[in-house]
Order: sequence, then structure tokens, then C-alpha cells
Amino acid sequence: MEAYPAVVARGFLGKRSYKSDDKRKQTPEQQAAREELLEGLGSGAMRAAYGLVVEMDGVWREDLARDRSADTLDSVLCAVQAAWAYTKRDEGWGVPARCDREEGWVVDPTLLQVSDGAGSVNGRTPPA
Repeated sequence: MEAYPAVVARGFLGKRSYKSDDKRKQTPEQQAAREELLEGLGSGAMRAAYGLVVEMDGVWREDLARDRSADTLDSVLCAVQAAWAYTKRDEGWGVPARCDREEGWVVDPTLLQVSDGAGSVNGRTPPA
């Protein structure tokens, strides 16, 4: 299993950027995106997609919104994927049965839709 925080973020932001390690590329729009993402983590849409919501106090929320690198926010997003996978522990941890077990799989409910049911998972055909 793998976690990839951008997958969770894209569910709320599309392809809009929410972070940058390069200080010259950090923008007010990214902070607004982080705030929107944090709002989404506590929303009904989050519950519908992941079966859980993330609750945090105002101090945590402000710190996460201000952190332009979003390293801590990425950790929260990874924890969301891990928590969702845990809820699927009796169902293969959210990894499709036909997934190539030699490769990693990013555990996320949105990625289960990528498996086409004909043996192809994320564009790969697992070995027979």
C-alpha cells in the first residue's frame, strides 16, 4: 500500500496547486486552496468519499493553512488514506484483487474506479 496526498487534495481542488517548496512560487491562491482543502476535510463530501471526516481545532487549522510547504497537511492527507484503508482491512485494504502485488497501490476510494474490471489496473495488466 502507498499513500499519495495529492489524490485526496485533487478531490477537493481539482488540479489547483496548494503548496510549493520554492518560496518564489508560493502564492496567496495556494493558501486559499489550502483553506478550501481543510474545509473539505471536515465536510459531508469527505464523509461520502472516505467514510470519515477530519476534525481539528482552530489553531491546527490556521497552522496548516499558513504552512506554504504543506508538509504537515500532506501528512494529514496520507493519514486520511491510511484510515480509509484500515476501514477496508477485511477487503484487501482497498487494493483491488487483480492488482499486481509486485507494484505498490495508492489506497484511496477514488482509485478503485480506475480498475476497469477486465484485469487492467491503472493501465497495467497484472500477471496471470
